[in-house]
Amino acid sequence: IDRNTIRNTSSEIRLANLTVNQEVYYSIVNCSLINVSGCVSNAGNIHVISLDGEQIWVRMTGEEFENSGIVAINALRSNAISNFCFNLSGSFLNTGNMYFGINGSISGSLPFSVTSVNSWSNTGKMIFHAAHGEKARLRIRRYVADDVTNSISNNGTICLNNTLWPVHTNIEGNGCIAVGMYGQIDLLFSKSTYHISET
Repeated sequence: IDRNTIRNTSSEIRLANLTVNQEVYYSIVNCSLINVSGCVSNAGNIHVISLDGEQIWVRMTGEEFENSGIVAINALRSNAISNFCFNLSGSFLNTGNMYFGINGSISGSLPFSVTSVNSWSNTGKMIFHAAHGEKARLRIRRYVADDVTNSISNNGTICLNNTLWPVHTNIEGNGCIAVGMYGQIDLLFSKSTYHISET
């Protein structure tokens, strides 16, 4: 994408690879299902928003995801359950800003998932926000055969607002995890679990 683009459609959007250049925005409005099966590289602005109250389901199942710009997925106005799943077979790298916002969550659902295989690195800011209801569950991890090497790297900031993150992986780096209002992080060790929450 080398020019400002707005797509306002209720039909499913399927993309292979997606590249957004610097100083360019790519906006998707009122689309309930977005599938990206290839690599994503964003140096500009990607905005996904629901203005009509419908749900947003975002699936990124390609090999690589790299963001140095802004990615904002906003379903705060949605009256239905939304779901954002980044399930990458290669690497995840965020050096920019990312915002994931939903109206609410229900028990047993997993609205936020950002996983990869080869590497997972954040040096920017990632915000996970559920406006209402139960804490939204978040999954962040690497899926590798050897659990010893499944660490993720956080040298940036991960913010949890009314979001629960059960940590199933080692976290390397000197970044911070900000537990905001009604947020919670569970540190799961082999013999015990530590809950850190804000109410």
